[in-house]
Amino acid sequence: MRFVPSKSSLCFVAGPFLHKSLEIEFGTVTNQGLSVGCQLRSRGDHAGLRCWLDLFRVFFSLSIHDDRHWNWQENRWYEPGEEPVFEGYPHE
Repeated sequence: MRFVPSKSSLCFVAGPFLHKSLEIEFGTVTNQGLSVGCQLRSRGDHAGLRCWLDLFRVFFSLSIHDDRHWNWQENRWYEPGEEPVFEGYPHE
């Protein structure tokens, strides 16, 4: 369990337990609108559930995710001891 502070937010992280972590984050953002969302990913880096609420300049985020990285070439999680390779990463 740890707290991760930054200039604009505070993040509470509990885990990993069985490769899963809980993150609760809140702070301020520069936009002054409204944004509400929820995302569920079953594979990929840090897959899991993420929900967020941005209300004017304040945001809140809840994430329950897998701490493992995804091997995009072989379509599986990296095994313990394997080094992630980011060639062919979907964001390139």
